[in-house]
Amino acid sequence: MKFLSLVISDQLANRKILNHILVSHCTLINKSSIDEAIDWLSKNESPDVILLDVIVPTINKLDFLYSLHSLKEKKPYVIVFSDTENYIDKINFSNMGAEGYLLKPIIPEELITQIFKSSIL
Repeated sequence: MKFLSLVISDQLANRKILNHILVSHCTLINKSSIDEAIDWLSKNESPDVILLDVIVPTINKLDFLYSLHSLKEKKPYVIVFSDTENYIDKINFSNMGAEGYLLKPIIPEELITQIFKSSIL
């Protein structure tokens, strides 16, 4: 089974790494900003998984997660990834609906495990 995954990162290197790790498991949609992601989400089916870079500029990431509740009937499984482990951010993202929080550099097996975990929830 291939998952439809939306990758949101303003850094091309991050998108390439995630694509390399997930190409055999996911159909990938890449967006470089939350605004692009919201536009795509409003016009397409909900992805199974959203991979969100914490440092993506523009609107507040917590607001984006909150908006997912009203944007789509099927809520995607959200995995946030970050350069630093910030306990408060981790709690806030979890409270707003993010199911996973991974640190960079991303360990491929850990990411794939999180993606497959989404299919059993």
